[in-house]
Amino acid sequence: MNVGLPEMPQPPMPAQSAAPPARRLQQLRLVNTKFVIGAILVMLAIGGGAVIVSAAGATESVWSLRTALPRGTQLSSDDLVLVDVRLTDSKDKYVQADEDVVGKTLTRDVGQGELLPVAALRKPACGSLVSIPVAPRHLPFTLRRGAHIDVYATPDGGDKSQHKAEQLLSGAVVQYVNQPGGGAASTSGEWAVGVRVSADSAQQVISALRGKVVDIAAVASAGSSNDPCASTSPDEQQLADKPASPARQGD
Repeated sequence: MNVGLPEMPQPPMPAQSAAPPARRLQQLRLVNTKFVIGAILVMLAIGGGAVIVSAAGATESVWSLRTALPRGTQLSSDDLVLVDVRLTDSKDKYVQADEDVVGKTLTRDVGQGELLPVAALRKPACGSLVSIPVAPRHLPFTLRRGAHIDVYATPDGGDKSQHKAEQLLSGAVVQYVNQPGGGAASTSGEWAVGVRVSADSAQQVISALRGKVVDIAAVASAGSSNDPCASTSPDEQQLADKPASPARQGD
């Protein structure tokens, strides 16, 4: 025991700091928050991209024509075909698949594969449907629905050299062609060729066909007379004659 020497105080022990664990915990929480936010942003980006891609590839089913048909043609189910197209602001301009258009009449020429415009249809059908009986060899054997024809009638009997053919119709649109029982090669029986004429001239045409030999000539375009759609209002015809906007067809 040392006598007379002052006792040296012991230096205080350094306290253990709690700061480093607190900083690590704060950093860990910050990392987790950034990870969660990043994951959310990634999922939103993926979902938004899927929506955009889906919207870009969305298609509508609309009616199109299987073959080119002229103004005045009354549509049948055989004329129509469904196509899937991508439409934007022009959706209301074309006839949708859920609309029944059989029996309606075209108010302008519509090409093969063209989307069927709403403005190119009218109901009821134009004029009156008249069936013209024609003997074989008095019409072109290639005559088809949608063709334009001139119809002539010549009195039968007597001195045929003195008879002059009377033109009954000019550029009428063929609605149907019914062949005789033996088909196109048949030399007996009568063909039936359906055309639409104005309601006022239907009776005259039917009366003029009685007791006469009928001849049909195919022509390139429609005539100005006996147009069953002539009663179409100017506003309606202006809309019908307006070309339809093109649309992209789906894959």
